[in-house]
Amino acid sequence: MQWLRRIQAACILYTRHWSTETGMAFIDYVPYDDAPEELKRLYEQYGGADRTPANIVRIAGLNPKAMAAHVDFYRAIQYGPSPLSRQQRELIAVTVSALNKCRY
Repeated sequence: MQWLRRIQAACILYTRHWSTETGMAFIDYVPYDDAPEELKRLYEQYGGADRTPANIVRIAGLNPKAMAAHVDFYRAIQYGPSPLSRQQRELIAVTVSALNKCRY
């Protein structure tokens, strides 16, 4: 578990810098009703029954190609071949999110 301690230490340093130096970022998103057709299709594809993808996906709505690439990238990291187990990858993601005070 040495790799996890390294990740935690890096996240703590980053979080301290982020919260004291720059504050929390806010990126607006395009609501479904205002979205162009290409973006609506992505919201429907990634957002489930309520057509609302997770915020981390939705903020890429200003660039639908970037949104699709982000989801493909995430899926490759989380579900693709790796020396880490699925549980280890989820643990890393949860640890980083918690240390960054993310609510998702």
